[in-house]
Amino acid sequence: NTDVTLYETLKKVLTEEPIAKLLSKEETKVGRILLEDFEKSGICMTADVRDKFISLSQDISLVGQDFINNTGIVRENYVTVDCNELEKSGVPLFIVSKLQKDITSRHYKIPTYGGIPFAILRASTNEDIREKIWTALHSCPDDQITRLTHLVKLRSILANLMGKSGFSEYQLDGKMAKTPQGVKKFINSLVASTQPLAAKELQFISDMK
Repeated sequence: NTDVTLYETLKKVLTEEPIAKLLSKEETKVGRILLEDFEKSGICMTADVRDKFISLSQDISLVGQDFINNTGIVRENYVTVDCNELEKSGVPLFIVSKLQKDITSRHYKIPTYGGIPFAILRASTNEDIREKIWTALHSCPDDQITRLTHLVKLRSILANLMGKSGFSEYQLDGKMAKTPQGVKKFINSLVASTQPLAAKELQFISDMK
């Protein structure tokens, strides 16, 4: 979508009546979608802007893929839990026996990988233990935060380059939702219709707890 010759040819096909009238409705619609994609990529701007767009797009793709590739990495390899508290929390002995202890022998080292932490989450009746394990399983390293921050900055620069106030506005241009406000309105309508059912299900879970 950055080839000027291809863009000009497509635009000619869609705008010159002798050619355009030979197209079917489907072909015209697809052509206009492609034309919008070209224009969304800064094809009508100066060569400098196009070069910046291509460079930013490549950087966004690389950083975004790097972020995705590291989503499964957690901050710590294990968390420590008081031995007595874990043993009294209903966790089966065969699971506890697989755990190592720290240097003081007063705490079990619960890994944040494999099946053991999830088995303890299901079995333990101690809310504090479950919260500690769950938090560890969903805590990412600082490097991942750095990647995400960099990705957000790159997207903001690209959006501003294309004359938009933010990346969401740029990304939604030409889409069904059209604007960030349109997306929020749609989400709020979903929340209003699903919230009663969700509350009922959460109450059922809370009662079981």
